[in-house]
Amino acid sequence: MTQNQYNETIAKIQNTTIKASQDLSKKAGESAKKISLAHSSLTHSVVKNLQKKSIEILAIKSPVAIVDLLNNESSNEFMKEMNEYQNELKNIFKKYTQDMSEYSDELLMQTKTGIDEWFNITIANVPNGNGLFIKPYQSVINATLLGLEQVVNLSKNINNSMEPEANEAISSKGFTGNSRDRLTK
Repeated sequence: MTQNQYNETIAKIQNTTIKASQDLSKKAGESAKKISLAHSSLTHSVVKNLQKKSIEILAIKSPVAIVDLLNNESSNEFMKEMNEYQNELKNIFKKYTQDMSEYSDELLMQTKTGIDEWFNITIANVPNGNGLFIKPYQSVINATLLGLEQVVNLSKNINNSMEPEANEAISSKGFTGNSRDRLTK
């Protein structure tokens, strides 16, 4: 067993880990950009709609009349845009959680394969009869990989549980509910 073989194996593990981490970071950046663009589009629409109605709103004296003005037909266009925005956010979160899950699985498998390969190279030249010395190291490596797999599964479970909660928060009636009813109660 040469030092070069050790170094090559460790470099291979590091390269695959770095690549997977870079890909995951890139996907996170792309998701953030998509969310920013969706939010910017919605903000632009809100400003545009409010500018159209600003003169009428300034002339109204009652909050209920303002709500009635905002609930007319032109407001339906805004509500349609709001629903499109909500659906776009749902899709972005769903895609991100799927990507996270896939990259986590890929990273875990590459790490396991690399460590197994490294361990096999390490013990390749061990003389017969020294299995007693190797077993504790093998047990530690296996326990470490099992712990890593549990961390990956936990992060996947967290991501999977975040998706329905994010969808519920995005779709909540507090965002698009009947505001006139709240004002008149």
